[in-house]
Amino acid sequence: MGTLCRALGPTGPVTDLATVLGATGRPSDVGTLAARLLTEMCQTTVHARARQKDAGGQKRIAQFHSKAATARKGATMYRTAAVDDRTEKALGERIAQ
Repeated sequence: MGTLCRALGPTGPVTDLATVLGATGRPSDVGTLAARLLTEMCQTTVHARARQKDAGGQKRIAQFHSKAATARKGATMYRTAAVDDRTEKALGERIAQ
């Protein structure tokens, strides 16, 4: 789309584009209308790319959140295992006495 935006100018194919879009009137009005429509198309493309980058960032954040949740579960499991080991060690020492 960026190539199309740069390739079309106020003369040449823009007039044909305006005719296809149904713009009628004096040639200067058609050129102005076509240029405005072309500018809007280019801006829409830029906004779409910005939204796409935002969506990619949100996806990465979701992945990091998921990894953090998994790490929290693992930490809880290891803490529980450590408590069990300490309890078992204490019972073994008590039995040994």
